[in-house]
Amino acid sequence: MKLTNHTVLIMLAATLGAATSCTDRNDWNTVQEDSNAGAGQSLWQNIVSEPELSDFTQVLNRVNLSETLSASHFYTIWAPLNGTFNADSVLSCTDKAIQEQFVKNHIAEYNHPASGQLAERVKTLNQKSYDFVLQNGAYTYNDVPLATAADGTPLYNLPSSNGTLHMLQGKSEFLPNGFEALSMLDDISQIAGYLNQYNDTALDLTNSVAGPIVNGRQTYLDSVFTVRNTMTNRLRARIENEDSTYSILLPNDDAYTKYYNTAKQYYKYLADFQWQNVHESTTTSSYTTTKITSALIGGVDFNFLSDSITKRNIVDYLFYSNNNKYNTHLVLPEAPNYNDTVATTYYDKLTNGDEIFSPDHIVQKEKLSNGYAYVVDTLAFKPWETYNPEITIPGTANCRIINEQSKTNVRLSEEYINKDLVSFKEGVLPSLSFAWAKASDRGKPEMDFYLTGARSTTYNVYVVIPPANIDVRDSTTAVKPNILNFEYNGYYKNEKGSSVYGKISIENPNYDKDNPGVVEGSYNKTTGKYTNLKNIDFVNDTSKVDTIFLMQISLPYSYASLGYYPNIKITNSSSINVLKADILNSYTRDIRVCAIILRPLDYEEYLNPGEAEEPKAEE
Repeated sequence: MKLTNHTVLIMLAATLGAATSCTDRNDWNTVQEDSNAGAGQSLWQNIVSEPELSDFTQVLNRVNLSETLSASHFYTIWAPLNGTFNADSVLSCTDKAIQEQFVKNHIAEYNHPASGQLAERVKTLNQKSYDFVLQNGAYTYNDVPLATAADGTPLYNLPSSNGTLHMLQGKSEFLPNGFEALSMLDDISQIAGYLNQYNDTALDLTNSVAGPIVNGRQTYLDSVFTVRNTMTNRLRARIENEDSTYSILLPNDDAYTKYYNTAKQYYKYLADFQWQNVHESTTTSSYTTTKITSALIGGVDFNFLSDSITKRNIVDYLFYSNNNKYNTHLVLPEAPNYNDTVATTYYDKLTNGDEIFSPDHIVQKEKLSNGYAYVVDTLAFKPWETYNPEITIPGTANCRIINEQSKTNVRLSEEYINKDLVSFKEGVLPSLSFAWAKASDRGKPEMDFYLTGARSTTYNVYVVIPPANIDVRDSTTAVKPNILNFEYNGYYKNEKGSSVYGKISIENPNYDKDNPGVVEGSYNKTTGKYTNLKNIDFVNDTSKVDTIFLMQISLPYSYASLGYYPNIKITNSSSINVLKADILNSYTRDIRVCAIILRPLDYEEYLNPGEAEEPKAEE
C-alpha cells in the first residue's frame, strides 16, 4: 500500500523525538554512558556513514531524526538499502505520513537481534506488529529479507552504542489496521462515512508522559491519543487492535447503495398507526384499539429509525474474527471449512461463506496489520439470514391467555420428549417448549400472540401445535386433537394491494369449497369425528408435533423495534360445544402452542422450491 496523506492514526504521538521522553520511565531501555554496546558510534552515525543507506538517511533528515537516533535510548532499526525502495515517492508525502507510515514502521524499541530459530512479533514505534522470523533459511522482517553482502556477509546485527542496525532488501510495507483502512481504501466512502460517525478519541493515560500539575490539573509533556470506534466495538470487532486478526468485508459505494435500497424496503414505517392492546385485556370484549404516534414512543423519527435499522443490517455482517473456527479457513486454506459457514463477531452464522468471500465479488484484497480487508462489489448475504429473517414467536414468551384461563409454560429437556412425535437436526441438543392454556370446567381459552419483529414483506404463516403426549410423563390415555380458529388483527394488503387496518378470519386452505357441508359441521357420534367443518376450522394431527400452514399475508409496514405489533388470536371453534359430552370426549379445549412462524417467501422458496406462493397442503 502506498503512503497516504489522509491516514487516520490510531496513536497520535506529538513527534518521534518525543519517544526519548520514555527514558524517564524505561531506564532499562537506556544505554548508560559507561556501558559498552559493542561499537563506539551511535545509530545515527552508523547510518549516515553507510553509502548504501543514503536514501534512507535522506528520509530520516526530512523528519529531523538525527538527535533522536544519537540519544542514549536503545532502538532496533531495519534500514532499506538504496535502490530497494522509491525514496522520491516517500518524500512526496507529508511529514506526518513519512513519520508514521515509513520511519516509525522501520524502528522498534529495545534490542531485536536476528539469531537462532527466530520467531518474534515486533511492535514498532507506530504501534504496528510485524513478524521478525526465520523462514526458508533466511531472516525476514515483515516478509522483507535482511540484506547480505555479495560475499555472503550478513548486513544485520550491526551494533551501535544505542541500538542494533539491520539492513533490508526492501522497505517494510506499512500495513493499516482495519480501522485505518476505512480512511485509506478507495471507493468505500459510504460505509466508511457511516462507521466514522462513531469514532471516539481519548487520551491514552498509559502511554502519555505526565508533566507538572498546573492549577490543580494534570498536564502532559507528551500526549498520546487513542481512537476507538464505538460501533465496531459494539459488534465485538476491535479492528483497531493490532493484536487481533480479522477478515473485514467493505462494500464499495455501488454495492452499499444497492444493498441499502433493497434492505430498506423491509423497514417501511407508518407514522401514526392503530394497535390493538391485547395484553391489557381480560376478555375478548375488552380489547381496545389505540392510535400510536411518534410522541407515544419517545418521539421517534420513523424515517431515522428505518435508515438506522437498514444500516445496522449492513454493518452487523461485515466483521469476522480469524480466530473463530468457522473463519480460520479464510486465512488458512488448509483449515477446516464448516459446511461453508462463517460467523460474524456478533455471533451471527451465515451459511454461504464461499459466496460471500468469492473472488468474483472481491474488487480489492488488502493485507492489514491485523488481518485482511476485502472490498467487494456485492454483499452476497442471504436475506433470510440478515435483514429479512424468519421470525419465530415462541408461545412461552410472546402470548397471553385470556377469558380467565390459566397458562403454563412447559420446557421439556431431551429425557422428557416423546421422540416418536418430533425429530431434531443432528448435533442439536433436543429441547422443546410450548405454552399450555388449560381450560376450566366449561371454559374455552383464547391464546393471543403478538407478531414481534414483523417486517414490511410477505410471509407464509404457520402455527406449531404439540399433542398432549409430547411429554412422556403425561398420563393422558386418549390424545385428543383441537379444532381451532385463527384471527389476524393489524395492517395488511388487501387483494387490490391497498393497505388496510382490520381483522382477517383465517380460512383453512385445505377446506373443500365445493363440498362445504353444513355451516356448523356434522359430528359423527360413531367415529367421534367431524366430517365437515367450517371453512375457518383447523384440526391438528396428534401423531406428531404438527406445523400447520395458516395463510399468506403481505404486511405494508414494519413493526421491528417498535414495541407495538399486530396479533393473531387462537380460539376454540364454536363446533366445540361444552354442553355435549361426546364432543368433549373427542376433542380437547386445552390449547398447546410451541410457536407461530412468519416465513418470508424467499426463504420458503429456498426450503421448498416451487412452493413459496402456494405451500403444500397438510395431508
